[in-house]
Formats: sequence, structure tokens, C-alpha cells
Amino acid sequence: MGVLEQILTASTLFVVLMKVAPLLLAALGGAFTQQGNILNIGLEGMMLIGAFTSVAVGSYFGSALVGVIAAIVAGTLLAMIYAFASLWLKADFIVVGIGVNLLAAGLSIFLLQVFYGNPGVTPPSANIRLPKIDVGPLANIPGIGGAINGQTALVWIAFLCVPLAALVLYRTKYGVHLRAVGEDEAAAEAAGIPRVSDYNGPEQDGASWAQVTQKGGKRFSAADAYLRPAAKRPNLEIVTGAQVLRVELDGKRATGVRYRDKRGRELVARASREVILSAGAYGSPQLLMLSGIGCADDLAGVGVAVGHELDGVGKNLHDHPFLVCIFESTAGGSLLDAEHPRYLAEYLLRKTGPLTSSVAEAFAFVRSRARRPTCSSTSPPRSSPSTGPRPTTSTPTPSARRSSARRAAAGSSSRRPTRRPTCASSPTRSPIPRISRRSSRA
Repeated sequence: MGVLEQILTASTLFVVLMKVAPLLLAALGGAFTQQGNILNIGLEGMMLIGAFTSVAVGSYFGSALVGVIAAIVAGTLLAMIYAFASLWLKADFIVVGIGVNLLAAGLSIFLLQVFYGNPGVTPPSANIRLPKIDVGPLANIPGIGGAINGQTALVWIAFLCVPLAALVLYRTKYGVHLRAVGEDEAAAEAAGIPRVSDYNGPEQDGASWAQVTQKGGKRFSAADAYLRPAAKRPNLEIVTGAQVLRVELDGKRATGVRYRDKRGRELVARASREVILSAGAYGSPQLLMLSGIGCADDLAGVGVAVGHELDGVGKNLHDHPFLVCIFESTAGGSLLDAEHPRYLAEYLLRKTGPLTSSVAEAFAFVRSRARRPTCSSTSPPRSSPSTGPRPTTSTPTPSARRSSARRAAAGSSSRRPTRRPTCASSPTRSPIPRISRRSSRA
């Protein structure tokens, strides 16, 4: 009999399957965390603590099943410590994983010495084994019959979890959500589109999460974030229902604003230091030009006296042509599922879930060719598990307000899928709004 024939026997394969089972279970758990973009190198420590706990508790109660349950609880607790340190406290995954492994190794050796007087192994009296499963006629299968007959339930569970894990990851909504934030996080980069942390910054080209104004899962405007908390200050007066007419100038210095209140009276709010104008992409240049700030020829053409000649005012406003393509999705995980009562309960209890979505979750500014203008691609939330706690509250800047109209238009067209793909091309136009200003006097 050759060497390979002596090694590749049913008894050898039996031992291999038995030894591989716990490693396979740990590897499957690591596969799930990896899909969530978490490098869990603390698996060895969790296995050590689980193994010791199963032996200690199982021998104490005289039940292998109780030992298995105790091992699951102990491993879960250590995993929660790892998750708390790495996810909540934002510690480095590798550093925390090394710490978990060292803690488990030292603690298991210490407890072995305390309980059994031997830091290396457990005594035979502490070994409570799980019952073996007789596979019946399958034991007669040549080659593998003797390897699978007499294995414990944990061995069978470990190998059956392999196709089950694949089913969960690739055929369930949870698996799609998990892979969406893990494995596919760098999909845009893989396609040559860089990630952008702030598309309202100096560079727009790239993919990014949509910036939103939310808090507690609800719309949170600039007034909610900044104006109302300061409304009770004694040095602040808020005027509502007013229309700003122009900025008051003393030479080339802004000294206040003239406005018409709800009673039709024209009043002036004086400023000792500065005037902050925030009326939007249309309203701000319009007010400046009404105040005599702008191109002299343009102002003269509408009969406005020039107070300060500034050629750039009212120019360089670029429209954004918009092409909408809507497709019906069979993968699930879209906002259509938000109608389910459990998502309403999730929103009411936790302020998370699909009902907190801004509809346009992510988008990318890309160039079809190197020297051509940038175009944007908006992605509605087909399957984004981070919907809810992910959005961060940000103050809308003028450039953010310009892009918000584009995102809103993209989102409103993606609420209900159609049977066939439909495309419509139109520029996004916004009428010049009535200028409604909230003036303050400090």
C-alpha cells in the first residue's frame, strides 16, 4: 500500500471533517463580516473563549448541548466587545483584533489553571461529547461512508451552513443590503470613478453619498438647525413675512437691508458690521443687482443706478440638462417595500429605515469624455442598509441648493417603477422666486 493510500483513508477523512468543522463555522462568520467591510481578525480569540466555555459549562452541567449554547453566548459577547471598540469607538480593526486574541489566549490559560490545575489541556473527566449521528445505509458508500458516519451534529451543521450562507448573501434582501455597503463600496472606483467626500467642494467629479439636511430621520432645515435655537437670544430680532427690496449701501460698503413688512411698510434693518445675503442662486444676484451691484450696462438697461460695478454678478449660472431613465427592478429592496408595516414601526421606534430616505441616496458626477462637461448620475435607494443613521446634517450652501433641485427632480421620478424603461430629456428650470427674507437686527 502506497503512502497516499495509507493517508487517504476513511478514518483520516473522518478526522479531517471533524477538525475542519469549527474552523469552517468561524470562516463563514468572517465571510459575513468581510462583506460588511469589517476585517475581523479576532476570530481566533472568539474560538478560544468559545471552546473553553463549552468544556467548562458542559462538564459542570453534564450536558454537551448546554456547553454548545454557552460557547455561542461567550463568543457573541466577545464579538460585541470587538464591535463596540472598532465600530462605536472607531478603533483600528487590526489593533482591536490583536487585543481580543491576546485577551482570549491569556484568559483561557489562566482559567484552565484555576479550574483544572493545568494551563495546557483539560482533564478527560471534563470532556463531554456530543452524540454521534448514524447515517444508516449511507455508511456503506465506498470512500466517504466511513468518513461521514458517526460525525456529530455540529459537523453536519457546519457543512450545511456553506450553501445556506451563499443563499443568504445572494438570494435574500439582507444579503443584498450587506453586500451593498461592503463588497460593492468601491464599485465606482473599480469603474474608474473616484469617490468624493464633498461634492460641494472644489472638485465635483466622482461618486458620493448625497448630502442631506436631516436629524432623527426627518427633514431638518437650516432654520431648524440654527435659527430656532437662537430665537430667544436678547440681541436677535426675527422678522417674518417680509420681502427684501435691496441692500443699503454707504459708498461701496453694505450697511443694512431695506425690506417691506407684512403691513406694506418699507423699513431698514441697519448692520454695524456686515450684511449676510443668502437668498439662493437666483435671489442673491437679483438682490445685488436691485441694490446697484453688478454690470453697469445691465443695470442701466433696467434703470437701476450703479452703486458698485461688479461684472460677475448675475452671470455664469449654468442650467443642468436632465435625462431620466426608469427601470423596473426584480431584485427587491426598493422604496416600494417601505409600505410594509414593519418599516413604519422601525421609523416610529428607531427613526431609521426606508422611510427616512431622501430618495436620492447617492450619485456621481462623471465625464463621458475627458474634455466634455460633467454630467451626474443619481441612484435612488434600491438597497441601502445605511438609510437612516447614515445621513448627516449639513447646512445647504448656495452650490448645495443648486444641486438639491437636481437631486429632488431625480428622486421624484424614481418613486414607482414602470413596466418598460422610459426616458425623458428636459432641462431643470426654476422660476425666479418671490424674495422672502428673514431679516435680523443685532
